[in-house]
Amino acid sequence: MKNFPGILREMKDRLNAESAHLSVTFPYFIEKEAPVTRTESFLEYACGFEGSLDGTDRMKEFTVSVSVPINTLLPVFQRDQRMRRPQSERHYKGERAVQEILLD
Repeated sequence: MKNFPGILREMKDRLNAESAHLSVTFPYFIEKEAPVTRTESFLEYACGFEGSLDGTDRMKEFTVSVSVPINTLLPVFQRDQRMRRPQSERHYKGERAVQEILLD
């Protein structure tokens, strides 16, 4: 993340462009233990960086994103109660997800 502005500057210079934008996504794996079986496995977090550099070589925006899978033992009901979907198919995105990864 520290080198992101440098990468954008280099890209802007090499392409002789007025501005630059870069989006990078990657999987990040954390080893977790199953609550019942105590089996250890890897849980995938979808992570990313996205940023833009304007014509004055200033960072216009920089975003860090994390999509965290939420797993429970019980199914979760949708608001309308017509459709059931296992919690393991749902993901949480946002600041709280970043805090969970960093503080875990």
